[in-house]
Amino acid sequence: MNSEIYTRILEQALLPFIKNKYDCDDFEFLQDNAPIHKSKLSMNWFKENSIKLVSFPTKSPDLNPIEKIWNGLKNMIEKESAETQEELKNFKKKIGKKFPQKIRAQIKHLDKIIPKILENGGGIQHLKLVSKMIRL
Repeated sequence: MNSEIYTRILEQALLPFIKNKYDCDDFEFLQDNAPIHKSKLSMNWFKENSIKLVSFPTKSPDLNPIEKIWNGLKNMIEKESAETQEELKNFKKKIGKKFPQKIRAQIKHLDKIIPKILENGGGIQHLKLVSKMIRL
């Protein structure tokens, strides 16, 4: 994936999803420090769309639960072998039931790592990030 594809996905999927699901224009977006996320094209896209970014600290304990969530989704997909449309629909329902629980579990994990953040001198910036993630 490159920055052009990434911003196209944000434009065609993220914005409509946020507006339809949450009916809000004022939100903060969390992404890691992957090169496509930090590229000039991507950063300009966020600026042009007035989307605030949550600063994501480098080299800190795992503050980004999405990495584990994506890994869990990947594992679920790899275990399934949906070959028909019906099997694919059933798999989609299965994910729809299990996935919210996995997200909550990862966010709850943040309670365990907050002390590590403080021990490592993460300070208030890290705590602000954690509190924003918990409110999601």
